[in-house]
Amino acid sequence: MVEAVARASSSLRTEPYVADGGTMGIDVAAPLDTPQAARALCAVCFQLAAAHSLSVFDPQLARVVTEGERELILEHFERTSAFDGGALPPATTTTPSRRLSASTRLWLVVGVGAVVIFVLMRALSCSLR
Repeated sequence: MVEAVARASSSLRTEPYVADGGTMGIDVAAPLDTPQAARALCAVCFQLAAAHSLSVFDPQLARVVTEGERELILEHFERTSAFDGGALPPATTTTPSRRLSASTRLWLVVGVGAVVIFVLMRALSCSLR
């Protein structure tokens, strides 16, 4: 099966799918930036499924799919690749400031002060007995 996937497209990746301690199938993946690889992935998966009486599971749809749903699978692939392919702005390299606001600092001081006073009062009451 791995050889058939490699013949379909050099950009497809295969790994054994292992669950419950044993191999359950083969995981075939395509890079998100190549729609041609996604078409090759669909073709080879459905060919292998038909030839070996297997099911094709699409993790994006979270269910077993049929060859009649090929366009739906490709639409989901394209939608996912749009997020990975630069459609989103690049992440900033600077970390945002994480300073506490003045009111938060005030409540933090009041809370810590109350705890300190409570502990001191308990310690004094225990030492006076």
